[in-house]
Amino acid sequence: MSPSSLAIPAAASVFEGPEAPAYASLKRLAEREWAPRMKELLGLDAPSLPAIWDADFYYGPKDQFGNDTFVLCEINVSAVWPFPEQAVEKLARAAVTRVAEATAS
Repeated sequence: MSPSSLAIPAAASVFEGPEAPAYASLKRLAEREWAPRMKELLGLDAPSLPAIWDADFYYGPKDQFGNDTFVLCEINVSAVWPFPEQAVEKLARAAVTRVAEATAS
C-alpha cells in the first residue's frame, strides 16, 4: 500500500457567520472580556491590532452548569483570509477607517 493511498482526506472548512448561536457565549467572552484584557496586558490600543485575525479554540471541560468552556489554541494574524463572506465588507470598512485615521494624524 502506498503512502498516498493512506492519506486522510482534508476536512471541509466550515465558516459560520458572527451570529451563529452555537458560539454566542464564546463570541461574547472574546469580545467583552478576552480581547479587552489582552489589549490591556500587552499595552495595545484598538488601531494596533491587525484589521483581520482569528483565534482557534478547543472545547474545555463543561462548567458546573453543563455549559461549554473554551481553551485558546492559537491566534492567527499572518495567514488569515476574510471568510466567511460577511467578513469582507467589515474588513474593507476597517481598512478605510485606518487609512483615514492615519491620513488625519
